[in-house]
Amino acid sequence: MKIDIWETEVNKEINKKLIEPIYNRIDIIKQLLEVIRVSSLHSDKKNEDSIKIYVVNKYMSRIFIETDNKITSFVNPFRIEKSGKLLQFFYFETIIDSRLNSALDSIINDIESNQTSYGLDELAESIYNILDDYELHENYDICCLIIKELLTYETGYLRYDVDDLRVSEIHPLHHIDVCFSNKSTYKIGLRKKMKFENLKDFLDKTKDCLYIS
Repeated sequence: MKIDIWETEVNKEINKKLIEPIYNRIDIIKQLLEVIRVSSLHSDKKNEDSIKIYVVNKYMSRIFIETDNKITSFVNPFRIEKSGKLLQFFYFETIIDSRLNSALDSIINDIESNQTSYGLDELAESIYNILDDYELHENYDICCLIIKELLTYETGYLRYDVDDLRVSEIHPLHHIDVCFSNKSTYKIGLRKKMKFENLKDFLDKTKDCLYIS
């Protein structure tokens, strides 16, 4: 079943990956894979110390991760379908189930640990060996395509932040950080608090543009 927006809440202590700082593409991929994992474990249990997850699939394809003072957002490169209360992610017709998702997570962790030493041959061998561990060696070709997609797609990363520890004209209380690397990041200052709906509308290309000058 197609869906415009899906949301859930998860425990902050159990799902720490979702609130770890993002410094590079690998960090984004890890959070994306964690969202895929928890989307298949949807729970109606809520508490005051929870993380809200929104997967938006109308006029954009984005994931939003919200805590008390932060909303992180990045592009979801996969097709999604709703199945009951759960969400399923697909790469074309291949469903990213729990086993494939775990294998992808292991591959990404391996790439992170060996990114300065791996060539293409070493990477290909590592992917094959990890898939073999998960008894997914028959998925080698499609998995290589998924890894290529994850390592090259436009992430569209940004983060809304409320930071009362370093308030200044350079670092406003309410601001949006755009891009993740020190070489490209910049801030857009805001005069008031932004909620999920505000940030979603800000990124919605069918809504009126906001002006900064």
